[in-house]
Amino acid sequence: MSSRDLSQDQRDQLAKLAELPDSEIDILDIPEAPAENWIQARREQEKRRSQARRFS
Repeated sequence: MSSRDLSQDQRDQLAKLAELPDSEIDILDIPEAPAENWIQARREQEKRRSQARRFS
């Protein structure tokens, strides 16, 4: 989905959210990710290196 797919109201809401400091964002209702979600996790830098090797 691109920003063109959003209504002006939705873009305004996102802009307001972007201005909020992290300390004002309530994350208590977001469940913690299970450990099995992290098995395949890699840092972005490592991901870029492996992609660069694949394309070279």
